[in-house]
This record gives sequence, structure tokens and C-alpha cells, in this order.
Amino acid sequence: MDSDKPDLPENGDNLFTRNLKIIGAIAIVALLVGSFYVFVYSDKEGIDPDFAKENAFLPEQGLQHWYVSYLTETRLYNFEVSKKYSDTSYEILGADGNIYDLNIYDEDDGNGVMKTYAQLSGENVESPPTEIDIYFDIKSFIPTDPFISIPETVGYDFLDKIYLLFGAWENEGVENQQLAYGMSSIAEAVGKQVKDLDKITIEEMEDQHYVDIYEKDIGTPTKPVIYVMTEPHGAVKNNVVVPFDGLIVVEIANYEDIRLLSLLVGEMIAPSSSTGGEE
Repeated sequence: MDSDKPDLPENGDNLFTRNLKIIGAIAIVALLVGSFYVFVYSDKEGIDPDFAKENAFLPEQGLQHWYVSYLTETRLYNFEVSKKYSDTSYEILGADGNIYDLNIYDEDDGNGVMKTYAQLSGENVESPPTEIDIYFDIKSFIPTDPFISIPETVGYDFLDKIYLLFGAWENEGVENQQLAYGMSSIAEAVGKQVKDLDKITIEEMEDQHYVDIYEKDIGTPTKPVIYVMTEPHGAVKNNVVVPFDGLIVVEIANYEDIRLLSLLVGEMIAPSSSTGGEE
């Protein structure tokens, strides 16, 4: 009887059309996944360099320590920042446990020369302006204080290799000359901490370095990286940043600050007893 026969499609074209739609949908999904893979990965190099540049330095946790430092004629001051009003105005914690406002500003010295000054003020207290040579922020996204973690990173007993990387200017003379002096200062400080100098590698930052940092091949406790980032490579303000354990980024926005800031970073790497302090 007709009622005993199983239900069949009216014709074979419907079955073919349905399967074709399914196959087409799968192909579209595969194409989208493949496109994403090509964007993020490449067959030969692994992670796409542009993707790595945007993500290699991302901190693994929130900001843990923040200091503002400035150098006078006689000493370097480091103040813990509790609040930042602008790039030149901070609320800081003094060594006495009290809160102060720190303002940094430029002013004509009366002879047509612009000089930079720092001034502290608190409740019923205001210090006279002090001329300073340079100022910068120190930010760390790991629990250990940067004045401890930075020398410990370089002087780690189980160090395999340390990479000193830099971003150079293209076709520029004086800028790269200053950069060479700065890298020499940092390398000298690293050499004081690293027992085997053959473990020190100095190279210009390349795309593959970003990839290696992103993939954790370098920029780790056993293969740390100190990267001097200059203005052509993204530095907009003088900063020393520790995004995660094994990576130290020194941002220098003005080539004229390279020599001095590099010397101060060198002092952080291999501290002496003659500089540093808080008021």
C-alpha cells in the first residue's frame, strides 16, 4: 500500500540543493576562519608582526607601582605617585607619609633661556622652585617594586641571555649618535650585573623581536629584554615601564634626553649608594 512506503523527497534536485547549501555554509565559515588565521599568523613567521607589535608589551595585570623621578644638580628624587593631574602635575607621597602636590614647569630664566623647575606644595607648605635637568615616570605592572625588580631581572642567577634592543632613527646622524652613547651606558650597567658578558646581545629592534616577545621566546626571566624605544618607534614621553617580569621598556621621546636618561636607567640596573632618594 502507498501508506507503507517511506516518505521520499519529491525529486532528487531538492536533496542536491539542500546539500549544496550546507556545503556552501561550511565553505564560508572555513573561509572566515582561514582569513583570521592569515591575518594573525603566517606560514613561515608564525605570529603576524603587526599583530605582535600591538600586543607584545601588554601588561599581564594592573598597575602596581608608579613613581615620578627628577634629577637636580645634586641628586635624583623618586616620589611615589598617588594621583596624576597632567603630564606635569602629580599628587605624590612624601617620605614623611604626607601627601604633596608636585608641579613641573618651564620658565624663562630672564636671559631668554627656558629652564625646567619642580615645586612641591602641601598643606600650609610650599618649597621654593628647584631647577631640574630631566624628569620621567617609572611604572611597574608586577608586584615587586621596580627599584628591586629591575636590578634583579638583570642579575638573575639563571639568566640564559639578555637582549638590549633599541629603535634607531632612519638616515639621521646626531640622534643615532646619542642613541649609541645611551646604549653604551645601559650595556655598561648590565655588564656589572651579568657575570658572563657573552650572554649580552645588543641589536636593533626588528619585527621578529616583537614576535618573539609576544610568543614568550624572549622577554622572560631567563631571557629578559631591555628595549630603548625612541620617538620614531612610538615614544611620546620619558618613561621606564615594566609591563611584565622579563621586559623593561625605556621610552625616550627626545633624543637630547637619551644620554642622561640612559645613565639614570643604568643606575637603576646597577645601583650605587650615591644617588636616589625621597624627600
